[in-house]
Amino acid sequence: MPTSLPPVEEMLNFASERTGKTIEQLKKAIEEYSTKYAEVIRSSDRLMTYLYLKEELGLTPPISTVPPSEIVSIEEVKKSLAKSGLSTEGYLIRQWTFTTSSQNEAIGFILLDKTGSMLGMLFNEQVIENWKNHNLQTGDFIRLRNFGVNEYEGRKSMRISARTQIEKVNKPPYSIEETATPISQLRDGECLVIHATLLTTEETEYIGCPYCGRKLDVKEGQKADCQKCGEVIAEKQTWIRALATDGTEDIQVTIPPRLVKKYGKKAIEDSYILTLAGTYRKSEGEFMVEYIAMPTQKTEAKPQTVKPSANMLEEKIPLLLQSWNGMPEDKLIEQCRNLMNATEEETRKAIENLMNQGKIKLEKGIYTVTN
Repeated sequence: MPTSLPPVEEMLNFASERTGKTIEQLKKAIEEYSTKYAEVIRSSDRLMTYLYLKEELGLTPPISTVPPSEIVSIEEVKKSLAKSGLSTEGYLIRQWTFTTSSQNEAIGFILLDKTGSMLGMLFNEQVIENWKNHNLQTGDFIRLRNFGVNEYEGRKSMRISARTQIEKVNKPPYSIEETATPISQLRDGECLVIHATLLTTEETEYIGCPYCGRKLDVKEGQKADCQKCGEVIAEKQTWIRALATDGTEDIQVTIPPRLVKKYGKKAIEDSYILTLAGTYRKSEGEFMVEYIAMPTQKTEAKPQTVKPSANMLEEKIPLLLQSWNGMPEDKLIEQCRNLMNATEEETRKAIENLMNQGKIKLEKGIYTVTN
């Protein structure tokens, strides 16, 4: 039966409270205790801590058990000590093919639910064929039963085998929008979903590989040799980089060519609200988009929104002006109305306050940020 052991810190505190030993004393004792086990076993700090408490101290920490074949969250899969027989479900955010070092085809994918996301891998030819036969598309809600877990450098991934049951769920228990995380709570390196409005956009175009996006030194439509994909027909590649907001926090988002091609620049840039699934790269200060849910267009009826506060307008207007390198008043009023549901009166009041504070200035009919 798969089980989820408590974190090492919790088990150490549990033992310390009941034995009076310090955490450092317990760690040292566990280190000595683990030497009697093979290296592959003692490499798990959680397992060694649990076994030491149970065998040497006669203590059994509370353990969360998961019944066989029960669907558990991705968070529970990551915590579980079990290496096989696990089941979960979620949205397929991305899938891709790649070639292994032995020149065999493999498939990678990202699955996401309300608790987080996890990488998955398929290597066996029969398993890959079974996966393809299900005709799974990004955005599908799928259920996986009886898969295994691999761990490499502290990162766990799902291992799909011939015993794994794959099911596409036509009526998901929740929408992908319900999995959204506030921008302020994004976790570095993890694929998560945000709701965002694009405040500004900037496009970068070049000629490149239609499959991997690498830049190629040829003209559009010509044959070229891509180092990764072989012979291809070069196509125009468009990246969109944007300043996005969820109404509370802002973030730089990057949308790759494959998504720009799928939805079109206009559909993305004219969207009122976007549901974006992607990975936050803290070191680079950006959110790399992996999937876009069907956007709500500005031309459609707008959902009810909370009216912007004066402080919010006064925070966002300088960002707009800075991103656009200045803007006339009518354009600024239009942008604040589209992006923040602000009335003309509210925007004019915010402009007046910012002018009085010396944060923005008006020259030749153009508002700009004061240096």
